[in-house]
Amino acid sequence: MGKLPIILKPVVCHIGHLDRPRTQWMYSYEGWGLSVSEDPEAWREIIQRLEPDDPVWVLYRRDGHPGQFVDLTDPKSSHRTHLSRIAIEKGLLKPTLRYVGWVYDDENFTYLSQDFSSKQEMCSWLKEELRAVEEVGAPKNREDVLQLPYVEIVHDYEPTTAFRKQWKELTGSNSADRDMTLLFLLERTNRFDGAWWNDAYRPYLTAPRGVVFQNKLHEWAWAEGSCPSIGRLG
Repeated sequence: MGKLPIILKPVVCHIGHLDRPRTQWMYSYEGWGLSVSEDPEAWREIIQRLEPDDPVWVLYRRDGHPGQFVDLTDPKSSHRTHLSRIAIEKGLLKPTLRYVGWVYDDENFTYLSQDFSSKQEMCSWLKEELRAVEEVGAPKNREDVLQLPYVEIVHDYEPTTAFRKQWKELTGSNSADRDMTLLFLLERTNRFDGAWWNDAYRPYLTAPRGVVFQNKLHEWAWAEGSCPSIGRLG
């Protein structure tokens, strides 16, 4: 599999309850594993279903060594491409085209995108978004909206039909399904504690996060408490 970029984490935290054993692949971006972070309060903001009194758990490896997490932050990194090719060889992924539509969000003054597996689906979504813009009135920087390249075609990967039949819990989102396939591949090497996405902190939207693989949880200890490190760098 070659050398992969590793992020070392002596301590990570989980917010929520640990009394519900995970016996199957979970419907989440972290797949079959325990979601962790260094800033659980940021995730209390992001995940609305969390209650104010949901506990925070501090996790650390029982042997005293820092946890080794494969860095999956950059979707265009060479090592992710390398992993995807291995997944293709093992019959887990196949090449595909992904159609991305872009629109301008004048409330947050930023561009938003959504990806689709077919051009027809993307065009239908784009037409609805542009119709909504016309109904509420054009934003002040209308010129930017008109000049925006609405369509992007991306060479990507998606799970094979055989792998989808094996893991019916795949979300249907190309990007999420690809990540969960790579997690499946990495976990079965038994070399790493988990994976990490070093995303920038954006209030109520995203923050750095990771996952401890299910087959490595027995090597970790945990106790209820407060997280000693804060990953809020964005």
